[in-house]
Amino acid sequence: MDTHSSSFSRYQVRVLAILALINFVNFADRTVILPLYELLKLDFNVSDTQLGWLQGVLQIVLSVATIPFALMADRWNRSRIIAAGVLVWSLATFASGVAGTFGALLVARAFVGVGEAAYGPAAQSMISGAFSVAARARAQAVFAAGMLLGGAAGQAIGGIIGDRAGWAPAFFVVGIPGMLLGL
Repeated sequence: MDTHSSSFSRYQVRVLAILALINFVNFADRTVILPLYELLKLDFNVSDTQLGWLQGVLQIVLSVATIPFALMADRWNRSRIIAAGVLVWSLATFASGVAGTFGALLVARAFVGVGEAAYGPAAQSMISGAFSVAARARAQAVFAAGMLLGGAAGQAIGGIIGDRAGWAPAFFVVGIPGMLLGL
């Protein structure tokens, strides 16, 4: 691969567009819950501490599971690992919307962390393999932009849908696109 090229090939653009789009959905699924806290607090009659665990458990599971998934990404097909991760976190996001108890919601959020743990290392490895050292920072910047825009979109979607239809539909709206992408 040319280490001095300033433009991306069609393949590189396609890889980066898909991974940035998945990263967008990833962070929309992760952050949609934030504006829903007051609705969840009322429906489940839980404390602020318990609400904090909804993101805390996701992040703990994500941090612990990232290492084994990174080892898998070094040895197995990264595309399949990514697809599986996207499906797991998207199904878990959708399941968050049907959770009938706080405990079920907590477990669903933990599984969002499992899916994200599968996705992150495999996606970054794929970017490293597809882009030269000279282009890797630009590729990672586009990848990160998808994450940041997705986080903002997830919060906006959660707030808008939460106000209009309640907390459960917000999870469905952000969960379905990831299921489609995973397939």
